[in-house]
Amino acid sequence: MREESAVIYVRVSTKAQDEKYSPDVQLNICRAYAEAKGLTVVEEFREAASGWKAGRRPKYFGMIDFIQAEKVPHLIYAFTDRISRNLDDWIPLRNTGVTLHNAVTNVSFNPHRREDYEKVADFEHGLVDARKSSDSTGKKVRDSQAEKVGRGEYPGSPPLGYLLEPIMVDGKPLVIKKELKRRTIVDPV
Repeated sequence: MREESAVIYVRVSTKAQDEKYSPDVQLNICRAYAEAKGLTVVEEFREAASGWKAGRRPKYFGMIDFIQAEKVPHLIYAFTDRISRNLDDWIPLRNTGVTLHNAVTNVSFNPHRREDYEKVADFEHGLVDARKSSDSTGKKVRDSQAEKVGRGEYPGSPPLGYLLEPIMVDGKPLVIKKELKRRTIVDPV
């Protein structure tokens, strides 16, 4: 593979991820970076999968296999937490020796170059911080769902066959602290 060859990797955690992180936004950022740096994109890897648990992203590991088989020297990405949120997935990528390019921050580094040690350490700290943030968010979600259950509310969208309807008091919907109160009912249809 030529020295200026690169792959792009973009990821969203869910198919409904907000516009800031959409795959198209990430791809456009990465393509513009490649053009500005004179890198030739030979393959783009795109997936919607959580990066929280290790080993759960087939496109990511397919990309690693591709980088190794084709000896691609560069990987372009937009956001650090899109590459990985755990060190177990990072290690196989690190071991490829590919130079990583963050298209947003304009920082590039190779984990095998001694002079890039601080950049690698910053990247790995970012992975740990992303994992901590995910853990914290997960705990908050679980706690809020448990609180809803404690109040007798369903902790998410109602299951198939049920609907949410506003709780009515004196012919008006009940609103507490600017939040419409609803209850789960059997769908009459």
